[in-house]
Amino acid sequence: MTFLQLKVLVKVIETGSFTKTGQLLNLSQSGVSHTIAALERELGKKLLIRDNGKIRLTETGESLIGNMKEILYQEALLLQKIEDQAQSEKKLVKMGTFPSATYWLAKCILPDLKKRSLNVEVSLMEGTYVEIEEWIKQEKVDLGITTAPLGKPYEFQHLFHDPLLVAVSEHNPLANKESLTLEELASQPFIMPIAGCQVLIRQAFKEAEITPAIIMELRETQSILQLVEENIGVTILPKLALRESGRYQVRHLVPGLQREIGIAVSPSKKRKQEVQAIVDLLHIHVHQGTAHTMVPLT
Repeated sequence: MTFLQLKVLVKVIETGSFTKTGQLLNLSQSGVSHTIAALERELGKKLLIRDNGKIRLTETGESLIGNMKEILYQEALLLQKIEDQAQSEKKLVKMGTFPSATYWLAKCILPDLKKRSLNVEVSLMEGTYVEIEEWIKQEKVDLGITTAPLGKPYEFQHLFHDPLLVAVSEHNPLANKESLTLEELASQPFIMPIAGCQVLIRQAFKEAEITPAIIMELRETQSILQLVEENIGVTILPKLALRESGRYQVRHLVPGLQREIGIAVSPSKKRKQEVQAIVDLLHIHVHQGTAHTMVPLT
């Protein structure tokens, strides 16, 4: 088993394409196929299934992919440490992020970065989705947490889907339900978040032909939740933005809504080892589920 075999397998799953994987790793499509086949022969197990033109992991592949990513991360870590022996100064990686993602990064990613003794420092720049995209394009940041691909030539790597959930006061009768519909929310004063997810929320109401009783539109999540706690209104927020609280309840929305969270990297930055190390660490934490273990559904 070689690092190249593991890299090829992981890239095939990330891109969903043998051709794109070959382009990224400077291999032919047949070279990618032969590399995967050789790894499967060595393990004595099938790792990939082609189903209706889509590529997915077998049960064995699912059980091993997390360990493979950890091995590749450790390889990147080793290479970084070797390079750091000749260069004592820590390398700075600038990352664009929006508020709810900042909490995840500060609580889980940055402490783990220090624990792993990687000679990299991360500087976070917080802004809106639009601002983050501009920072990446203007190369004010090396990479950014985003909710949509920027298009060519910017690489976008999917991290996870973040469900949108309903927040209601514990004093609101709706808190007695396990899940809530848009129709039920329309009967309540509604606080519309305007930090980015309002597009998804408005579209959902529009498609359901329901008009919410919007009483205010606010940007700051904390202000929205304080008003929800006081039973001034109800709201819909991404799970990543919610925190544990004794004065509001979180409920599933039916039908469900979700936003895609991913990483966008500038072409001139993606080959830097320190940038790739942060990208790898983000993927490891997604596999470990740290993004969605910070606030349980009550």
